[in-house]
This record gives sequence, structure tokens and C-alpha cells, in this order.
Amino acid sequence: MRAPLVLAVLVTVTASVGCGSSAPRRTTTATTTVATPAHPPVHVSAFARDQMKSGFAAPVELVDGDGNVVAGCTITYDVWRDQYLVRGADYSFSLVSTIPTALGVCLGGQPTVELTARVELALRGDAV
Repeated sequence: MRAPLVLAVLVTVTASVGCGSSAPRRTTTATTTVATPAHPPVHVSAFARDQMKSGFAAPVELVDGDGNVVAGCTITYDVWRDQYLVRGADYSFSLVSTIPTALGVCLGGQPTVELTARVELALRGDAV
């Protein structure tokens, strides 16, 4: 006598859960907007980008349009972590995932003027 009672309860519970009503769903439309950069770009030469991706320590300088060095750091690509290790002049370090992020860490924030990232003279081959 218990088996039919258990079966009747399961059927009732299943039917009441499955027959519930739901409120109508609201539809939203997504608008796409193109964001303009909030800061001027940092230009990276192909040689500097290759040096930063090489896995060896690359001493990088960020220079402004007049050639003045604004910031400097060492960027090393860590193959095992698939991240860039950025070491500042004060020996602080950070692990980041992209070169632009690494350059932002090197600078200590977002640039206010257009900058160029270059590898220090000793690695470029044009040093005297």
C-alpha cells in the first residue's frame, strides 16, 4: 500500500514543479560603442617587442617626443608562467599578461603624452 502512495506523491510534486508559470522575460538591446583611448599610445618598435618576448631581460626605456627618458625598467618574458615580469628601478616587480600592461607598470600609470618604448643602447647595437 505504501508504493502507490509514494508514486502518487512523486507524480504530484513533479507536476506542480513542471507546471509553474513564469513572468514574461524582458528583452534588452545591446548597443555597441567604440571607446576612444583614455591615454596616448606607447609606440613599441619591432626590435624592442622582440627583445621583450625573447625570454631574456630587456632593459626598456620610455622616451617622450624630445628624446627624454621618462621611465625605465627591465621586462622579461617568463615562458613557464606565460607572463611578463616587470622589474622597476627600485627592485619592485610585477607579473602581467601583455606588453602594454608591462609598459604601464614600468611607467607607473597611464602616459599623458605619446611615448616610445625602446631597448637601451647597449642592446641595440648602435652604441659607441
